[in-house]
Amino acid sequence: MSSEVKHPNYLTNILCNSYYTKDLPVLDGYQWHYLFVYDDLRKGYQQHDYLDGADPVSHKAYTSENRYEMKYLRNLNYKMPYMKFCTNEERKGYIRGELYRVCTEHLTGIDTLNNTGEMFFRVKLPIIITSHNKQTVLAWTYIGNESVLQDTFSNKNVWSFHDHNYIGTPQSKFYIFGGNK
Repeated sequence: MSSEVKHPNYLTNILCNSYYTKDLPVLDGYQWHYLFVYDDLRKGYQQHDYLDGADPVSHKAYTSENRYEMKYLRNLNYKMPYMKFCTNEERKGYIRGELYRVCTEHLTGIDTLNNTGEMFFRVKLPIIITSHNKQTVLAWTYIGNESVLQDTFSNKNVWSFHDHNYIGTPQSKFYIFGGNK
């Protein structure tokens, strides 16, 4: 009986959510995923509702590598933070954020919100959990596709780019999901 209930939901998920979540069949094979958030998905910010039902692991976490830069797109009423890989040695740093355990439905919703594969890439990075004796876990997060973000928002004249400073060890590999069609 339970397989009869899951099968239609699984097909509905694939049909409805696969545009931005190309790896949905793989994600759906896991009960939960770690998600590192550094932007408006954090507790107390305007898009935190996307994490309703998620299990907060730590509100004190950061990237294990200092190879990122935090940037903001701003308009008159809103600033959109995004993280990018940094090529400028002087601008490199760690990104602070929060860590959650989420289900696949959370990821598909956030993939849609972020236009994953277009405006953002969902990547799996090593994240250090400060409140858990600096334990390191692999977690999904979102990296901004700066060229697409610039093209999308520079045409609207109310958006502008601003840099932001953050905190500043170990080296490890990263995994990227998403890309041009």
